[in-house]
Amino acid sequence: MDELPQGWVNCTIGDITAPISTIDQRSAPERVISYIDISGIDNATNRIAETKPYLLKEAPSRARQIVHSGDTVFSTVRPYLRNIAQVPDALDGEIASTGFSVLRPAPGLDARLLFFKATSQPFVDALTRIQYGASYPAVKDEQVRAQPFALPPLAEQERIVEKIETLFAEIDKGEEALRAVRKLLARYRQSVLKAAVTGALTADWRAANGQPTETGQDLLTRILKHRRETWQGRGRYVEPAAPNCDGLPDLPDGWAWASVEQLALVIGGLTKNGKRSEMSLTRPMLRVANVYQNRLELDDVHFTGITERELDRVLLVEGDLLVVEGNGSKDQIGRMAIWRDEIPGAVHQNHLIKIRMSDTTTSSFAMRWFESPLGRQAIERVAASTSGLYTLSISKIESLVVPLPGMTELQKIVEDIDEAFAKIELIEKWSLAELKRSAALRQSILKDAFAGKLVPQDPADEPAADLLARIRATPAAAPRRTRRTAMA
Repeated sequence: MDELPQGWVNCTIGDITAPISTIDQRSAPERVISYIDISGIDNATNRIAETKPYLLKEAPSRARQIVHSGDTVFSTVRPYLRNIAQVPDALDGEIASTGFSVLRPAPGLDARLLFFKATSQPFVDALTRIQYGASYPAVKDEQVRAQPFALPPLAEQERIVEKIETLFAEIDKGEEALRAVRKLLARYRQSVLKAAVTGALTADWRAANGQPTETGQDLLTRILKHRRETWQGRGRYVEPAAPNCDGLPDLPDGWAWASVEQLALVIGGLTKNGKRSEMSLTRPMLRVANVYQNRLELDDVHFTGITERELDRVLLVEGDLLVVEGNGSKDQIGRMAIWRDEIPGAVHQNHLIKIRMSDTTTSSFAMRWFESPLGRQAIERVAASTSGLYTLSISKIESLVVPLPGMTELQKIVEDIDEAFAKIELIEKWSLAELKRSAALRQSILKDAFAGKLVPQDPADEPAADLLARIRATPAAAPRRTRRTAMA
């Protein structure tokens, strides 16, 4: 163990925290509470970002701990062990979940110092190592309170906290600027997409190169001709319906509107059933959990049984566009990514709808269109339902429209988007690296603070051992009555 700084004393969190009172929802006077739940903590800023209003008798059974301003709420449940915040004045007397260890400083301990200790990486790491439970890992309140604490003299506590807050304020300014950059990048990304799918991005290119030899209508005619001549689907070939262009914005000269049904085959996937585990033919199967916007997460790919008859329909080939067909969240419906044959022989489940276009470039352009503000609006419009859920079907996807330039311009647009997004990604990676560096700097400051290296010791300070003796000699304080409780 490191040598203690002059005037400090070793103790535990439990030695320097006060008891917490709880409320009985059945017998307490009825009132409206602001419930502090673990999910309401913003662990990027260590603030309580959201509370939930409840009538006390209708609140969740975990709503039992009465908190006061200055208390530190420390989540004891994984994966939220980093969800830590200090209770602000506005939430004094409110109710917190029993999923928190509520750390209330005893008289003689600076509340801010206790909060900083709880957010320090060694403190969190020590508790992470002793978490228990497989499906619902957690730590116990008594384990939090058993953690060691090097207690500085009261006067030094104040100097430490003042120094931390001064340094953190400077870091805050830098992080605020970095987050502003990330917001600007997100807006710029949308601006690039809007310009791309409306023709503005290649306006100068068209002016310099003149009228292309192939228009969007020519490309569409060529795609339909190829589809017709190579048709191998069930039954006779039926010409896909042209899109309804009413209300659609004007396009540049040479562009045309096309329906997804005209441009592609739209195909559903495999349904799950118990018999699949008995089938001799197995293939890796992509699920909703593998598909995000413009990216695939393939670390966890399941296998499924399949029949030879099903294989041709659900086999993935390079250039296929995979679309998530249902989600309770509006901004997640219709997220899509291009399959680039990362796992040869893979198939897809029925909650992913496959769009197979004539080539990868057209798939890339279509995906960018559906990422753009106008494309997103179209997806959300057809996916909305009266139940509040958002679902897509094969027919809904077939009915969606895509603006179509000629192939030469389409290739130019995809290249320009990729080039712009590559630059955006570089800046995003830089900003993320700077934010990580900033977080590491905060932890370095806290490490020095709790090692007695952030501010100098003063021999004139009252030794912390005397302070700890007074804390231990003080009877547990009776719970405070707040004005809110008194008025209930």
